[in-house]
Amino acid sequence: MSAPSITEPPRRLARINDAHLAFDALEKTYETRDGTVRALDGISFDVRKGEFVSIVGPSGCGKSTLLKIILGVVPYTGGEVRLAGKLVKGPQLGAGMVFQTAALPPWRRILDNVLLPIDVLGLPRRNYMQKARDLLAMVGLEAFERKLPHELSGGMQQRVSICRALIHDPGLLLMDEPFGALDALTREVMQAELTRIWTETHKTPIRSTRRCCCPTA
Repeated sequence: MSAPSITEPPRRLARINDAHLAFDALEKTYETRDGTVRALDGISFDVRKGEFVSIVGPSGCGKSTLLKIILGVVPYTGGEVRLAGKLVKGPQLGAGMVFQTAALPPWRRILDNVLLPIDVLGLPRRNYMQKARDLLAMVGLEAFERKLPHELSGGMQQRVSICRALIHDPGLLLMDEPFGALDALTREVMQAELTRIWTETHKTPIRSTRRCCCPTA
């Protein structure tokens, strides 16, 4: 049994020691009752710091698996992946994740949702409170920090989830089809918002999508 897999894109001209993120013959297989499923096969490419990368492919081709491997929450079967020159083994503080839905705990106010990773990591809130407010201001939500998630629109909730992913200052911003659940008009607004955030924060976004698009599309 086999599943469609991401094909290897053209390798970049940058040397591997210049890459912020590097894949070398990466493989991932799953064992099922019906046999082995190969989700990723021979993935090799480099990402430089500050690049905007979109991983385009149909459902089931391994896009989400690749992002979870970068995040360090799913182990790979073969090959290797390096973040900032170090092998990815276990959860990576150098990456933040934005999921397909905002996934904001409904009982936490917006400011508290942004600070959720800080609470999970056991870091002192007082050191990140101003940064959380600055991030909310960056996405135009400074007036909503005391609101609950259900009081915000879907697009506003996704802006909060982006702030949450950035609160601990990761170099990589991973996004798993982050706007797939939004309507077409809101999606266009969020595409432009994402491009602005990229230019202002100088992060390295890696986004999975089923749509052929560029950062400004």
